[in-house]
Amino acid sequence: MNKHEWDSDTFEDIDWKCHGRALNRLDHHRTSLTKYLCNWHPVGKRVNKYHPKYPIACASCGAPEENREHVLRCPKRQSERTAWKKALKQYTDKHNTHPMLQTLLLSALQKVLDGEDTTGIEYDDSVADIANAQAAIGWDQLLKGRLSKQWAQRQDQHLKECNLKTHRKNGQTWLTGIIQELLNQWFELWEARNHDRHGKDAQTKAQAANRQVIHELQLLYDKYTGNLRTEQAWLLQTPINTRSQWPTASIRQWINTWEPVLEESYATQLETG
Repeated sequence: MNKHEWDSDTFEDIDWKCHGRALNRLDHHRTSLTKYLCNWHPVGKRVNKYHPKYPIACASCGAPEENREHVLRCPKRQSERTAWKKALKQYTDKHNTHPMLQTLLLSALQKVLDGEDTTGIEYDDSVADIANAQAAIGWDQLLKGRLSKQWAQRQDQHLKECNLKTHRKNGQTWLTGIIQELLNQWFELWEARNHDRHGKDAQTKAQAANRQVIHELQLLYDKYTGNLRTEQAWLLQTPINTRSQWPTASIRQWINTWEPVLEESYATQLETG
């Protein structure tokens, strides 16, 4: 509540039951989704704080800093954002969604995914109360499946009026499916991002591993060149351009073997001058 500046009424208005059910359906993605929901997912900006060997830049488009917002709106993620919108359109069409609820949901999703001003979200006056309730929670929370209970209540009423409501087809099952789709589409986008950073098949994984090891090698040369004791200076006499041509496994072995020695020599040099 403090983090998102929710009062108790707003917190209680979030349909946590449907949210929990949707998460249970996606239990095979639970670790990634939990990190996402808590803003702990390892984007470049976060992991770079742990250690500079982890690149802060976006591996997909080359932007200098990859943060949470950039992952969603990276120029290279256009196809995933389009798929996200398409999936929600298909789901709402298939499950007899109240027309005005569908318009509100899809308009909001469009604005949030594209980083546009949410005051421009389109909706009919008949669902203004739902729009206001969701705005209090936060339109950005839509992407995390934190929706007002009023969505389910209005859909339940709609299904009842259309004689379509059943034990398995009601407002809560509808909202659970909406949340499941929202979270699943985020995971698909995150997977695409991970393929760019870590590789997808043997070839691209090998390329990613090589980029990473060259990055770490560059950091070592930048930090320790000219800052070592005379006895260890020979370790960096081989030019980085030469060493970077070694096989990836050989560079990794060299780093693992000599990085502790380099750090010890560096620390000693700082202490003794």
